Parts: sequence; C-alpha cells; structure tokens
Amino acid sequence: MANPFVNRRRTSFWVALGLAGTLTLGSTGLVWADPPGGPRFGGPGHGGPPPGSVVRHLPPDHRVYRHNGAQFYFVGGYWYRPHSHGYVVVRPPVGLFVAALPIGFATVVLGGLTYYTYADVYYRPAPGGYVVVSPPAQVVTMASPTPPVVDPTVAAAASVTVVSATLNLRSGPGYNFPVVAVLSQGTRLLVLGNAPGWLQVQTDAGQTGWVAQSFTAPAVGGSPNG
Repeated sequence: MANPFVNRRRTSFWVALGLAGTLTLGSTGLVWADPPGGPRFGGPGHGGPPPGSVVRHLPPDHRVYRHNGAQFYFVGGYWYRPHSHGYVVVRPPVGLFVAALPIGFATVVLGGLTYYTYADVYYRPAPGGYVVVSPPAQVVTMASPTPPVVDPTVAAAASVTVVSATLNLRSGPGYNFPVVAVLSQGTRLLVLGNAPGWLQVQTDAGQTGWVAQSFTAPAVGGSPNG
C-alpha cells in the first residue's frame, strides 16, 4: 500500500521542478511565437509575430533563401534565421532576392514607383522576381490589399494548362505589370497562389510570375513536371 506522505512529497517535488524550469526559461528573455499558420500569423494588420520572436519548428513548406553567405527561411510572409531554440523572426536584409511575393501583399505607389509590402517588409520588382528594399519615406497611395481567393477547381488541380494560343507571364497580378515571358498553348504551370482573376505560377524551368486565370484550365492528371 502506497504511503500518502511519500506521494505528497513526490508531487511537491515535481511541481517545484516544473516551476523552476518555467523560471529558467523566462530568464532567457525569449518571446515564443505561435507556429506559422497560427492565429498570430494572419498577415498585414493581424498581429503577426514581431522581430525577435522565436518558434521551435517551421512548417515543411518553408522556403530557403541565401544572401551574402547568410541563410534565411521564409514562410507565411515572415522571415526567420536559425536560433539556438529554433528559429527567430527577423527583418530580411535590403537586397535579398525572392522569386514570389507572399499572398495578401499590399501595393504602395510613391513617386511613380510601385512597392509591394507584407508584414512591414517592402519589395520592388526585379528581373525574375522581387528584391527587398528600404521602406519608402512617404506613402502617397496605398491600394487595398490583394486578398487570396481560393478557387476550389484550381486548388484541387494544383496545376493548370494554358488554353490560349499564347499567354503573357507577368511580374504581378495585373495587366499593368511587365511581361517576363510568353507561354505557349498547352504549357503546364504549377500554381503557387492566386489573387482576384490571377494565378501565381511556376514554369517547368522554375520561372515564377502571374497569369490571367481566364486563359488557363485545371490540368488533368500528372504533375506540371511530369
């Protein structure tokens, strides 16, 4: 038969040990953020994780970028660097090149120049993608954020096929964006994301851009690289 006094002492020991562990963690000064995809990772104005927050793990769909010998991780519109306790939220360095913008970015026009912003990070168009830039000194016009629109047929297909004779691949979701490539009929494209009337896609060669959705159809069978 168990001794109640001994059990009480054991319980007190584990409670004290747990409190000690909590105090030790708190003394490190770390701010733990919810994992990507959680309620704090909603996008502009949704209370995303501030720089310095730490997450233990990143989801498998994160992307890896390298800049001046340093490695950065990008997921959910936020940037991370390796940390002794996992990954820490950082601001990407000016000049870092990305192939695609995060879904839900906002557009800022200043002095005739177009900027794209998400989570207080600003980007400018660059050949084949976008580059991180310093925030503009003054915002003249801010367009409404481009919300993601989930088309069930596209989401289910994961890839689409060009149905017009030719189709312009543009640097952004609109006819005012520069053409970066011309695609031929039957070209398969991997869908990375979408905005109203537009699809963010990747070609077999790895080039990314935006195409008008009305000139595409869900691909049937196989993968865009198959």
